[in-house]
Amino acid sequence: MKRIPPKGVQFSSTNQPKKNGRKPNKFKKFIKENEISSDDISNVISTMLQKNEEELKTIMNDKKVPFLLRGFVRALFDDVQKGNLNNIQVLLDRSVGKVKEKVEHSGNINLIFDEDDKNLL
Repeated sequence: MKRIPPKGVQFSSTNQPKKNGRKPNKFKKFIKENEISSDDISNVISTMLQKNEEELKTIMNDKKVPFLLRGFVRALFDDVQKGNLNNIQVLLDRSVGKVKEKVEHSGNINLIFDEDDKNLL
C-alpha cells in the first residue's frame, strides 16, 4: 500500500526544502565570473592536446598553474591510463568540431512537361 506523508511534511508551493533545486555548476560559474569565451576554452583544449607527456606533467605539478587547468590535465592522464578516450573525444569535438556525418539519399522525381510550351506543369 502506498504511504502518503502527513500534510505538514509534504512539499507544496508553501512548503519547500531549504536547499531546493540543483546545485549550480561551479565550472559554469567560474567561466561567467572570469568572462571566459568559448574561443578561450577551445584554444586551451587545443593547446593541451598538442603537448607531450613531459610538458603536461610540468603543468600538472606546477602550483602556479590554475587549479582547474591542472585538474584538466590530470583527467587526461587518468583517461589514458585507463584506456578510456571518451573525454578526449569530447574535447576534440569541442576544439576541432564533430566529424560531419555523410548522408546518403536516393529517389526519383517525375516531371511532367506541357508538350506545347515545354514548360513544367
